[in-house]
Amino acid sequence: KYYVIEDGECSLLLMPQNSNALYSYYAQKGNEEPYELHRSGTGTGPKYKKRSKKYFADCEPAMKYIKNGLKKTTLPKLVKIYNSKCAY
Repeated sequence: KYYVIEDGECSLLLMPQNSNALYSYYAQKGNEEPYELHRSGTGTGPKYKKRSKKYFADCEPAMKYIKNGLKKTTLPKLVKIYNSKCAY
């Protein structure tokens, strides 16, 4: 089950993993399948940055935000930028 963190043309979703307070983050545009940005328990590393760059590649303001220091905790801001600058 997904929980909506940020709603709009692109939504940021959170899905609990097990019962030990681990969460995975997903982005979803329209009715497409949710795209995993970060899976809990895999370390923070650059994985979610790489996946965010791939998913938001069509949005220059979002790409600038990612390059300027995206953190897991700022994923909602990234989705807000996408929705306000690049969503149709």
